[in-house]
Amino acid sequence: MADEAILALFEGAGPVETPTPGVRAWLAHDVTNGQKPVLIKRVDRAGKGRATEALALLHPNIVRTRRWLQDGDALYVVRDIVRGKNLRQHLQAAGTAGRSAEAMRALLLPIIEALAYAHGQGFSHGGVSPENVLVGEDGTVSVSDWATVDSKAPQHFLHYSGAPSVGGDVKALSALVTEFLPTQGAFSSAAVRDRITSILQRADTLGDLKTTVGALARLAAAPMPGGGVPQAPR
Repeated sequence: MADEAILALFEGAGPVETPTPGVRAWLAHDVTNGQKPVLIKRVDRAGKGRATEALALLHPNIVRTRRWLQDGDALYVVRDIVRGKNLRQHLQAAGTAGRSAEAMRALLLPIIEALAYAHGQGFSHGGVSPENVLVGEDGTVSVSDWATVDSKAPQHFLHYSGAPSVGGDVKALSALVTEFLPTQGAFSSAAVRDRITSILQRADTLGDLKTTVGALARLAAAPMPGGGVPQAPR
């Protein structure tokens, strides 16, 4: 198999499951980079241009793409490994505490910063999802798979159509915020959550999202006179 020729360039390569059905990936050690542990993903050769551009994305909240290799019609993208959990796993483990407005703000702002940097470089992610946001054991939040995401994958197709775009990234991140809205305190009211969801669906820019995320933290901290529910941000 073609995979064997590529994997022979690494040490200890072993298959690993990914959130995207049908995508082949392996954990290995890169002998050209001091035995650094890496993730290798196989993608269609048509992704070579994006893989090359992704090499230039250097940001503390972006998982670094190290290199790519080609064998026939297959392209193999090599990226760093983050020891920790993806966003969905992290929030499930944290329970209700992880879905507090302040906790969500701490998780979401690094994603916005990563996307803002990439967009400034003319590069859109094309598949932002809870599975592509990684929370390291040290608490660092980073966005992964800039060169290997398949926008036709089930978790992405509702937010993207055609080529990756800034608008698609904003829409996908809006949906991510909506999915993990707090459900206690000021957010226990379905009317409040519906209002916030409506605002998020109208977000056109990362700046809109950053403003809304900040407003959610202020909403959570606002006093509720007479036990009432504060008004959602407008």
